[in-house]
Amino acid sequence: MLAWLGFMLTVAIGPATLWSGETIAEDRISGVTSQGLEIRQSFDEGSIVDRAVIPWGEVRSVANAWSGAEQYRSVADALKRAEERLARGDAPGASWLLEPLAEDYFDERGTTTGQIASALVMTRVLEGRTSDAIDAWLVWRADRAGPARDWLDAATGLCPALPPVFAPETEHALVAQDRSDTEVMRAIYGVAAQVSAGDSGNGLESIPRTPRDRADLGVRYVWDMVRASTEPEASARRAAREAIDRRGRTGDADWQGAWADLGVGVSLMREPGRRLQDTGAARLIAVIVEHPRAAPGLTALARDLLVGYFERTGRPGHAEAVRGMDRAALLGLAIRSTEDDESVNDSQTTPDGAGSLENP
Repeated sequence: MLAWLGFMLTVAIGPATLWSGETIAEDRISGVTSQGLEIRQSFDEGSIVDRAVIPWGEVRSVANAWSGAEQYRSVADALKRAEERLARGDAPGASWLLEPLAEDYFDERGTTTGQIASALVMTRVLEGRTSDAIDAWLVWRADRAGPARDWLDAATGLCPALPPVFAPETEHALVAQDRSDTEVMRAIYGVAAQVSAGDSGNGLESIPRTPRDRADLGVRYVWDMVRASTEPEASARRAAREAIDRRGRTGDADWQGAWADLGVGVSLMREPGRRLQDTGAARLIAVIVEHPRAAPGLTALARDLLVGYFERTGRPGHAEAVRGMDRAALLGLAIRSTEDDESVNDSQTTPDGAGSLENP
């Protein structure tokens, strides 16, 4: 280690060229880490003063054949190519480039880790690897570094495609290496997975929360989503549903409305009594019809939950209607009736029984 440090002190690194076209002078580069080029801060006009590390995904080349940074050349190349593939919708191609980096980077923090993790969130979601997507999301959420992503909500740190609601048949391998800043969120999702698997115990009681956790918008959001299905007292479950609905009404993003329908719906479907359960099912139908593009996978999740519910309650016609509604919604064919268009014939625009829970 000492020999390596001595070598780093004697070898000049740079200049470096970024993909933006900017050049970082040799005297501005103080060293390299797995996260990128370390930058000496300067207050000269036109210099980079807002960050101490340039992530490898932004580095196009380093002078003298990457001298002093050769070991990270392949990382920079993989990140650039992966971002190009993501931009053109080639998630499998991006995944193929990024997955080999996860093993080395997911135990670290920084901008390059954030770029890898945040990209893998969506590639894994699209591959149907929910547990792995949650793992990548929690790695990113530890310090929320890396580029802005449309599929990650900056205000809450949540991933709209990964609500704390699961289909019972989904495998939930949510236990991963201990990362302190994600421990609370991971534990909440673990309780959600247990509830989906049929465990009615209130596991939230065993999760310690710091004042910082209690102030975290994302933690509060998912806490209420899970509390609505796990609180032993009916009044507490009802209060949690009301909190979820308030966020759905006041939120300015479509996914928040979808999460509200999903969270309230699942909670009601776990209440005793067919009437409440059917009311919950109607909320899941709203996810399919009213929020078909809120986030990848949400309509499919609502569909699977509804189909399972109707099959358990001996209503196969309803289950088939839900399958038809989902197909229609995803194709943009679901037609909403309006007050000034009462002439629309619901039987021609939706599958038989889609508008009723009583007569499939």
